[in-house]
Amino acid sequence: MAFSLGFTGGARCVEHLSQVMLETEAVSVRTATLVPNVTTAFEPDGQPGNPVMNLNLSVMLDDLAWLASALKTARSGGELPPSALRIRAAFRR
Repeated sequence: MAFSLGFTGGARCVEHLSQVMLETEAVSVRTATLVPNVTTAFEPDGQPGNPVMNLNLSVMLDDLAWLASALKTARSGGELPPSALRIRAAFRR
């Protein structure tokens, strides 16, 4: 999720952070919710002024819930060490 005062909604930030998450071996949600023109994006009652943004947020939260469940199941068998450590250990053999 990203927001900005401009029309891109923080898209460049999301793209950059996706690469950072990949390098740190973190799992990221692939659905991005961008909020352009954040100062005017919401109605006085706090609801999004654009129904598409609300739909994107709903899909992103569904993806996040699915991912959390999948990771919980995967990690119940033990966590995998970071790849850099596994590669180093393979060279020491």
